[in-house]
Amino acid sequence: MAISVTNNVDPVLDVRDLTKHFPVSGAGFGNSRQLHAVDDVSFSLRRGEVLAVVGESGSGKSTIARLLARLYPPTAGTAMLHGENIFDLKGRRALLRFRGQVQMVFQDPFGSLNPVKTIGHHVERALAVHKRVRRGKLREEVHTVLRSVGLTPEAEVAAKLPHQLSGGQRQRVSFARALAVGPEVLLADEPVSMLDVSIRMGILNLMADLRDSRGLSFLYITHDIASARYLADRTMVLYAGQVMESAPSGELVDEPLHPYTQLLLSAVPDPSRALHKDVIAPRGEAAPAVDPAPGCRFAARCPHVMDVCRGTTPELREVQPGHVVRCHLFNQDLG
Repeated sequence: MAISVTNNVDPVLDVRDLTKHFPVSGAGFGNSRQLHAVDDVSFSLRRGEVLAVVGESGSGKSTIARLLARLYPPTAGTAMLHGENIFDLKGRRALLRFRGQVQMVFQDPFGSLNPVKTIGHHVERALAVHKRVRRGKLREEVHTVLRSVGLTPEAEVAAKLPHQLSGGQRQRVSFARALAVGPEVLLADEPVSMLDVSIRMGILNLMADLRDSRGLSFLYITHDIASARYLADRTMVLYAGQVMESAPSGELVDEPLHPYTQLLLSAVPDPSRALHKDVIAPRGEAAPAVDPAPGCRFAARCPHVMDVCRGTTPELREVQPGHVVRCHLFNQDLG
């Protein structure tokens, strides 16, 4: 039975056993090999909650966001939005209604904007497609939305092209375009990773303000566990397509249980720690993503590996209230 990795009280979005396998081509006739990008991921997201999904490149974080944005079809699993499975939605009207509830902010704030269209056009187009306001009120609403994400003077910003803005301003435009349709859930796929360190905090604070003022729910995709600790109510650690650990963000940072989480945290710069002190050195290589063998996918790199880890896949277990971990070290049946 799948374990929810968030409190399941009135979830806006409830994801169960989400799985995505991509066929691997070029291995000969009759090839049926599969790349396991996401395997049996379950979580729920409540109104006004930020859930961070943390992991290294290739862990499946962005694939989860793209699945929930309906950019990829799932191999298996469900995602219930107010009790309706989003993967069963068909037809333009149903999909348009869904996209009015769930919006995505992409990692690249320049690549996600049309370079020959004004900022005002990007926001106005979203309003027009979703019929959010009357045509005569479009410009006024565009200015209101731009102002809500800190882009002022709004009339001047609306008249500019994307290349005339900084990276941070362009990412605020991406948020404005998403907010224009009045969503309940924002899928933020590494929204600060391509920005200068000096302006990342502004975007994180914008997300926090939107959560608090509008009750927006965020799925925050990031490789930076420190920013997850700052922004997110809960953090879910992903490795090789599987959930390794999930807990309230503060608890996960203060009491990491899974060896992979401990490895991630040991790599976070800490000015109070002597250089190279207490840093866990990774060992081995990452588990192959194509047709992975049974066993823990972190076994080859784990400093605590046991024989059982190489042949039996551990299950997610709740070891403390709201704190789940996928590790044989916490398997009481082995004790």
